[in-house]
Amino acid sequence: MLNRMPIRRAAARRSRTSQNSLPKPNFYSGGNDSCGCAMGAKFLVAGLILAIIWYVWRGPGSGLAIGGITARVLLWSFLAACVGKTFGIARYSLRRG
Repeated sequence: MLNRMPIRRAAARRSRTSQNSLPKPNFYSGGNDSCGCAMGAKFLVAGLILAIIWYVWRGPGSGLAIGGITARVLLWSFLAACVGKTFGIARYSLRRG
């Protein structure tokens, strides 16, 4: 029989991270949103929710197929995002100017 040496495993190390070193979420689309992305994202979500509610409420009576409703929801969401981005850029320009 072969004599086997036991294999020792190194103890698992746990790193201690300070609360200060973790990234902090920034939910405020305030002064540094020069490209309007945060405002565009907020308008996108609002437009998506409103379009879904509208077409669920009015969809069966409109005579549109599911594909048509989906296309219109995506179109309205895209338009809302464009309006939000434009609004965010204008807001930044007015605050900086």
